[in-house]
Amino acid sequence: MLVCLIGAISTFELTKTLESAKKFFDISIRSDSKNQLQDSNKNNSTSNSNSNNANANSNKSSTNSSGNSNKTNTNSSGNSNSTNITNNTVPTIPTPTNDNYTTVRYLAWAIRSTQTGIYRGLYKSSNYTANEKCMDRVSVDNMYYMMRSYFNSSLINYGIFQSIRDLTYLFIQNCEFDDILYDIAVFCNTHDCSFEKIGSNMMGTFMQISAAATEQANLLQGPLPNMKSQIEVHNFYSNFALNFGKELRYALDFQYKP
Repeated sequence: MLVCLIGAISTFELTKTLESAKKFFDISIRSDSKNQLQDSNKNNSTSNSNSNNANANSNKSSTNSSGNSNKTNTNSSGNSNSTNITNNTVPTIPTPTNDNYTTVRYLAWAIRSTQTGIYRGLYKSSNYTANEKCMDRVSVDNMYYMMRSYFNSSLINYGIFQSIRDLTYLFIQNCEFDDILYDIAVFCNTHDCSFEKIGSNMMGTFMQISAAATEQANLLQGPLPNMKSQIEVHNFYSNFALNFGKELRYALDFQYKP
């Protein structure tokens, strides 16, 4: 009986002890949870503050970068405006120094100067100058590529056909030989351009034609232009073609009416 009473008391004391421990742990857990919640709120506020600062810095840096990019774009635009950059159909190659390239460039200068001279003599336009893109650097590079392919015995390739296509297109588009021929064809369509009429015109302007032919002969008898001097090449061929344009105008009695 005494043993049972002791056991009951012991059980009662153990139960009270367990309940006290449970309350203690519940209080501890609640306190920890409250502390964790406060810490979490502090961390969130700190992170929000940091993110706001980061956003502010980002906005400042983006503003600065935008200003710098605008300045850069403005500078680059100014530089691009001050620099002539031709819009080429094929990329240009570094200027070779060999004789073949010099010959091709000389030929291009001569063609452009010839077109200038014929136009001046035929249309009586002393201030006319051929289009700058007529036989320019791109055309010279295409001609040089064709010559190099010829000497290397490699004419049958895609590059050579592309060069021929580009050279033909640029010549027709930028040089005005076709316009000159068209104007002559239109003139002869409405005027008499028979051999009899041409002979009659030449007899009537014999002195003018003789003077033009004499100037051409003097140019041919004089020193030929230096192949590396564009000014000399231009002066020689433009003057020679100028007299040819005059002769053509005298022979046809050409009068251009736009």
